Amino acid sequence: MFGRKPEFAAEITRMPLFAPAAMFTWKGRRNRKRYFLVLLALTMINAIVSVFLMKALFAEDDILLFWLLVLLVIIYLKFCNLAKRFHDFGKPLTIPAVLVGFAVYDVITLDAILPSASGAGGVLKQVVYGALSVVGLYCLFAKGDKGDNAYGPDIKRELEAANQPVPAEQMTVDRNAETNASGGEQATGSGTRPGTQPAERNFCPVCGKKVGDSAAFCPYCGAKLQG
Repeated sequence: MFGRKPEFAAEITRMPLFAPAAMFTWKGRRNRKRYFLVLLALTMINAIVSVFLMKALFAEDDILLFWLLVLLVIIYLKFCNLAKRFHDFGKPLTIPAVLVGFAVYDVITLDAILPSASGAGGVLKQVVYGALSVVGLYCLFAKGDKGDNAYGPDIKRELEAANQPVPAEQMTVDRNAETNASGGEQATGSGTRPGTQPAERNFCPVCGKKVGDSAAFCPYCGAKLQG
């Protein structure tokens, strides 16, 4: 984690956004959009948990410990989200670990629930939470590394490449060839014209994206292609 050689976590970076294996690890990268969506979801859950925790605290309910543990899990998930965002900048976990470590201490001592702004401790708390706000804004608006870095692939670039539309000219040529081949089959009545080969399909019938002539399955959606 600290002082180790960065790990190129391609599989984790490419996982669905809210996959448990991706949520509970600090490895991999996360771009601005993915970071914001996870942060928004965790913040909403955090607010709901805080309400129940406050009720349990003032009612001196035995369930208080449960809600504290849930809050600590949420803080850990926020740390993983922040760490992956720092990895997108090509930076290690030092700053996220220090800031989240203070937040954990704040919860354990109940200062996060019953805040106190007086004394040196209150001033330190304001400084740390101010730093958290600055770091959060930086992560929301700053651009990550372009291309692959030491922590994982550029997921935004990969998604854009996968969704790249096929040029209209190429689609017209391929469709005309398919139409001519179909007309030839109907003219002979037996399926193919003597001495010719049937035209191969160049587009997936399910997602419509261009595929290789010899592909058996679509590389985008996994659909089986007709031979």
